Amino acid sequence: IGEEARLYQNLRRAGSELADGTPLLRAGDVLTPRSVAVLAEVGLDKVLVRPRPRVVVFTVGETLVAPGQPLTRPQQRYDAATALITAAARGDGATVYPLDIVPSQPGAVKQAISEQQIRADLIVVVGGGDMIRDVVDDMADLDEAVVAINRESRIAYAGLGDARTPLVILPSGVISAYVAYHALVRPVINKLNEVDPLSATREEGRLAEAVAGSEGVTQFVPAIRDADGTVRPVGAADSELAWDLARANVLAVIPEDWSGADAGATVECLVLDDARVGAPRP
Repeated sequence: IGEEARLYQNLRRAGSELADGTPLLRAGDVLTPRSVAVLAEVGLDKVLVRPRPRVVVFTVGETLVAPGQPLTRPQQRYDAATALITAAARGDGATVYPLDIVPSQPGAVKQAISEQQIRADLIVVVGGGDMIRDVVDDMADLDEAVVAINRESRIAYAGLGDARTPLVILPSGVISAYVAYHALVRPVINKLNEVDPLSATREEGRLAEAVAGSEGVTQFVPAIRDADGTVRPVGAADSELAWDLARANVLAVIPEDWSGADAGATVECLVLDDARVGAPRP
């Protein structure tokens, strides 16, 4: 060792990499594993956070059966909508409380809403038809609209009680409920979380087959978009099967001013990314 040591050799000045007063995180930032590591690196073991919004989800119907239970009558079917909306809301950062299926009886629906209103920041109801709208209209000011998507889905909104707790009524079909959730419910959860909404990834594609449309109504059709841009719709027309959503990787958009689309037509596709699905808008 014949060299003279330099001043500050192998030393770093305090604050040379992270100066005192440097903002680490800002209000509204989502805590990720990386941001938690930064907090630990500077010796912080606690920070004030906003709790996840509490979302109550339930489906109304007489012929629905919870998964895991036997079907005992020919007209019965399993309730996929509650599982779908529950998983979507959890993926968007909410604490979700799924309820048992509520019978199509005004008293039962009113009781479910009244009991859950205490703990909920948002209530999402799937199905129920005119009956549930009448029940909610007696409890709060109901704002109902016929939205020109997927066979004119009927969607309603109300603010419950003095706190104006939002309640959203979605259509009963699985695909219609899915589209309505991302268009209308997700923005409410984002608002409660105080996070900026993400836009859907949009890509163009060419239809491999003709698709029937309904003039005046924007159709969101579950489809598979191949690497070469070919778009193959899955499922039958007007289908409301979760199986179609599970196979799809895009929603092909048939605009409201189209009566349909021929094979080879170029259509816009909303990419389905279950980590963060953007809100499809008509």
